[in-house]
Amino acid sequence: METSLFKFLTYEGFESVIREKKLLFSNMNRWRKESDVCENFMAYCLETESAYKAFLTACKEVGDKREDILTKIALIYVYSYKTYALCFTITGNRNSVALWNAYSEKIIDQKTGDKLPGGKDGIRIEFAPELYDDISLNNKDFSFFNGNVIYYEQIPTIKEVFGTVFDKEQYKKIAFFRKIDAYAYEKEFRFVATKFQWIDKLQIGLLPYAKKFDLSFEGIKDSMKTFLYPCNNEPFDDTKIQYTDHKLIKSIQVHPKASSDYFNKVENLCNEYNLNFSGRADIFTKPFTK
Repeated sequence: METSLFKFLTYEGFESVIREKKLLFSNMNRWRKESDVCENFMAYCLETESAYKAFLTACKEVGDKREDILTKIALIYVYSYKTYALCFTITGNRNSVALWNAYSEKIIDQKTGDKLPGGKDGIRIEFAPELYDDISLNNKDFSFFNGNVIYYEQIPTIKEVFGTVFDKEQYKKIAFFRKIDAYAYEKEFRFVATKFQWIDKLQIGLLPYAKKFDLSFEGIKDSMKTFLYPCNNEPFDDTKIQYTDHKLIKSIQVHPKASSDYFNKVENLCNEYNLNFSGRADIFTKPFTK
């Protein structure tokens, strides 16, 4: 990786990163439930009967045995509910007006209390490309991988994913680095973290009972409650992952139209930790003023 990575944050999120020296990796299933229904879409195989039946059909068409199917179920479960991602935008898109508007602080509707877009405060951190190596080498509890998000018009079908000889690397690319093209302006790059030992534990727990499993939709849901013991925590938990040095932060800027109070608050925190504060982003600078 050679380019800088840019992260847009609220002040609360920014302060948490700086004071704790930790980055928030979000449970990917939260995004599917709260914003983009196509995100982490393979989880539907374990949630809706039609998707599960399509999954079973695809597995049987490639000759999977019961043990193979249970191994895939364990993999889908961990990848769907116990995998976390941290998203950035890449260097060439750092001054996107759309990104500043999308990720600025929200405006609170005084009547309803709803959070609305359109705020004029927000922060962007520029991280050095070495951030990934720092995180992946110093957090041994997780396995990490990364890549550019690929944007598409439609999500792949279940048959396209499972209707061929199963390839775990290809599955990761489909499951974690695809997004509908409405978000293409983000030019997103992701760090993904998961605990593969969960898959091993699940297989150890599942496979001795393979012949006893009821592979109907209701049967597998009941079996999952019993045998998914390493993973049956709150499905939307996020996790914070440590980085080692603030030197990995190259610069910090605030929204082009940030208020003076907000500007000063961010500047003070940067000074406290000796961080490079670059002021307001200049994408709305008036012509001929430089």
